[in-house]
Amino acid sequence: MRVVKDSVESVSRLHKKDYRDYEFIVAEIQRFQSLSPQQQWEHWKAHPWDAMGGIKTPSGGTIYLTRDARTRLHQVTERGLRAMGPAAERHNAEKVYEELPRQFINLVVEGADITEENAHRVFEGAIQNLEGLFVEQTHYVPCAVVMHRVRDMFTIGPVTFILRERFFRENEQAIREAAERWSPVMSPDILSRTQSFYTDFMWIARITVPPCDISISRERARAGIQKALDVFKLIVGSGRAANVKMAHEIALPQRPWELTSTQGKGFAIRSSGGSHDAIVNDEWYEQVTAFPEWPLFQGALSEYWSQWGDLNDLLARFIDALSWHSDAISERDLSARIIKFWTAVERLLSVAAKGNLAARLAVLSADTVEGFESCVRKLSILYQRRSEIVHGSAHRSRESWYRHAAAGAEEASKTALIQFLRAVPGIRCRYRASDRKSLEGWLAWLDDIARGYRAGIGGPKENAATDAEADKEP
Repeated sequence: MRVVKDSVESVSRLHKKDYRDYEFIVAEIQRFQSLSPQQQWEHWKAHPWDAMGGIKTPSGGTIYLTRDARTRLHQVTERGLRAMGPAAERHNAEKVYEELPRQFINLVVEGADITEENAHRVFEGAIQNLEGLFVEQTHYVPCAVVMHRVRDMFTIGPVTFILRERFFRENEQAIREAAERWSPVMSPDILSRTQSFYTDFMWIARITVPPCDISISRERARAGIQKALDVFKLIVGSGRAANVKMAHEIALPQRPWELTSTQGKGFAIRSSGGSHDAIVNDEWYEQVTAFPEWPLFQGALSEYWSQWGDLNDLLARFIDALSWHSDAISERDLSARIIKFWTAVERLLSVAAKGNLAARLAVLSADTVEGFESCVRKLSILYQRRSEIVHGSAHRSRESWYRHAAAGAEEASKTALIQFLRAVPGIRCRYRASDRKSLEGWLAWLDDIARGYRAGIGGPKENAATDAEADKEP
């Protein structure tokens, strides 16, 4: 059990709070059991859910918990998971809630002495029971990634992508055996359905999740794969990667079919037949991994994967912005695409709605006064387009600038993501404060550079994304 123990006093408070909740639960159980059969029946008619929530005892009996008693169990569950810190990310809260009363009833029946000094051990026992079932799992998720098949395997962060033909060649017998274990009678149908689902996509993503609840493992795997796809989409761009996705993503149809009819000729069935995979050249992976920021992307994905949601603020901002950027690339509606790209920029370059977003981004994009002036004019117009959409002054069916604004917003978002990721080591080294304060210091520094440019004294600047050793700090 890995409870976060900040102090003996904090653990003592957990014991006392849990004990008070268990006292109430025992009193509720005793109150209900003291009712006559007719009174219990009337209670169940008024509260039918209570009748379905019985807990089996070791002797085969049933103890019924009222809604109020279950509310207290929810409190114990939520409080215990909060105390676990990041380790709680490995648990399904609903399963902890279901296991807790079983553990409690078993201890009560066994005559365990639950006191203000040890009550939280009931929760710890439930956690230990669940963690005994945890196993490491490797997940295989079909994906649309890249059309070219010259390379049959590649990696992005913790994810390995395997060409479909290679995957089935290496694993076909093991998959057949899995179908047999599922149901010897239905195994041909199960195998056919599985193969049909996986063969609709060219790539199989493979990722291994450390021991955790099976439902969390599934969510964690898909989140890790999505982040790898997000990086791919950032580098390749919306022109080719708009349909890159996991098979479980239902936002896009797997096979677009269309029914039409012509008078006198009846119905016709058509299919676009297009693949969702990005079309790139044969050397795409060598070119992607030669990208100067590729090691930074790999490092960010590795840190994200290892932290189980306990991310520092700078990495959390990057991951959030990357998700917004990826969503925008796959967004069909240009208005929504523009808003999502700029949301990614705001997540990186804005704190409490302070500062000039366009000017900060222009500082990261330009090296001279002239370059800054050109960039800030262009970015200000693009950001104004976003504001017109958000505040309702843009007419969606008439504005001619939508496509241009979407392309400009994508470039702005990509620049912000890359420059922010490059800046993170310098931000931490330069300011040596909390992530929030460090970010505010870096943004203030960008504002100072922008003011210098506007005053015509900026001149060539040091790289705002990587300079961690500047003599003067804001």
